[in-house]
Amino acid sequence: MDLDEMKRMAQTMAEIGVDPGLVTGDFEYTIEAHPSSHPAAGRPHSAGEILSGLERAGEVFRYPDEYGPGDGFKTIVRSMTAEDDRVVVETETHAVPRANPARRYTNYIVAVYVFREGKVARARIYEDTAFWQAFQRCDPEVMSAINAGSER
Repeated sequence: MDLDEMKRMAQTMAEIGVDPGLVTGDFEYTIEAHPSSHPAAGRPHSAGEILSGLERAGEVFRYPDEYGPGDGFKTIVRSMTAEDDRVVVETETHAVPRANPARRYTNYIVAVYVFREGKVARARIYEDTAFWQAFQRCDPEVMSAINAGSER
């Protein structure tokens, strides 16, 4: 498999979460953070678990108005690097809760996709868990400070 094909597959995975047709049977998705910082951190998740979580997210979140209609998170790929059996993707993710569209969720994520035999075998996700925690607590001051710092 060439690096361009790996990058195409990684971009699809970054934009939609998990594509069952692109992953191995033993695919693992791990949020690389301390378990106390994020409820999904600290252990690998299967494709089925991630798809279930994304389905729930689509019920709770929608795209911000400037991105048009869409359920769940709008993910924008900012950069991509491929080497050997890995693709690293830097993204920003945007959403608003359906119940309160005035609240904005914006997070910055780096994902490392590891390939085996033409499919994604592992996804290691590094995200801003401080922003996630502030969003969960409805702490607009912290969320604003984090967004201001990341826009520099």
